[in-house]
Amino acid sequence: MNRQSDDRVRMASAPLKPTPNSKRESPPALQSTGNDSIVRREGLVGWWLNLTAPPWPAHSIPVKERERLRKAELTSFSILAIFAFLIALVSNSLADPTTAQAVGLMAIFLLIAALLNRTGRTRAAAYLIPSVMSLLLAASVIEAPGGLKLIGLPIYDLFVIPIIMVSLIGDRRAPWVFATLAIAFVVGSYLLITPEVIKLPSGEQFNSIGYEQQIFGVWGMMNRHVALLFFSALFGWMGARSVDNAIARADRAEEIARLEHAIAEQTRQLEQGVEAIRQTHVRVANGDFSVRAPLDQEHILWQIAYSLNNMIQRLQRSADAEHVLARTKTEIDRLIQEIQRAKAGLYPLWPLPSGTLLDPLLKEFTNSGLPRRDV
Repeated sequence: MNRQSDDRVRMASAPLKPTPNSKRESPPALQSTGNDSIVRREGLVGWWLNLTAPPWPAHSIPVKERERLRKAELTSFSILAIFAFLIALVSNSLADPTTAQAVGLMAIFLLIAALLNRTGRTRAAAYLIPSVMSLLLAASVIEAPGGLKLIGLPIYDLFVIPIIMVSLIGDRRAPWVFATLAIAFVVGSYLLITPEVIKLPSGEQFNSIGYEQQIFGVWGMMNRHVALLFFSALFGWMGARSVDNAIARADRAEEIARLEHAIAEQTRQLEQGVEAIRQTHVRVANGDFSVRAPLDQEHILWQIAYSLNNMIQRLQRSADAEHVLARTKTEIDRLIQEIQRAKAGLYPLWPLPSGTLLDPLLKEFTNSGLPRRDV
């Protein structure tokens, strides 16, 4: 067997390596940077995403990884939207020190969230923003001077913002967690915080929340806020669940496509391998023992090709041995004829060396001094 075949016998069978999937289309507004690892987003929005979101790889990535990057971009947009909201509150911050403190704290945490999101800690950034917003809303209710105000009750409705936000950028169960905590805070703060008492110009005191509560009742004062929070969590969960199911279906479809591609590649290799082995058989049948099946170790049929090449090499050795045996027999017959000629007194025509085992014997006859005629 040749050296290549000897090397193959010492190597383990390698699994089939399917051809990589064709490169998927990159998201819009992406441009290659010259570096094969990442691409940069274009435009003003692209600048913001390049600044606050993880880079988008230039190569093909799985569905789940693309979904993680999509949520990272949604987190970046959420940070930008809240920054715009804080800018709108600048005038309020100048008139109210409490609002100014809340705006300042929110801005600091937004910067931290942007840094976390840019470094790939998307989940931490996704939960940090709605958590801080919920805490600031709760603090604005608890620390309101004079107690719970009737005009401050709409703050309860603002808890919908972090619930919707976390349904977009967090886990699909997260809206229920935030909604449960928000509903518990609404009920607890309404029942435990003392309502504000307003002093009228006539000197009388007026409890606006108490007055409304006498008309609508305790549950009537809270049911709108509780229902709004509950249904926001329900719809957010339904949307997140729909997205997760779509991702799961896309992932299964991608896996099926990879399997189909692998099967097609195996079929192609089998067809090519069978044809190569058939051609090898044809040449061997025509007496060409120098041919070998041209399949390397990464081919699915390389073990069959190895066995076939081994058999062809043995057949070649057998044919070579048969040829040498036939030549030796021919030289023996010629030598016997020349010995008979010498015994009859004729000049023997000693055969020349023929590369067989008789060459040493012919040399002895040639050096024996007996007459010899060259052909």
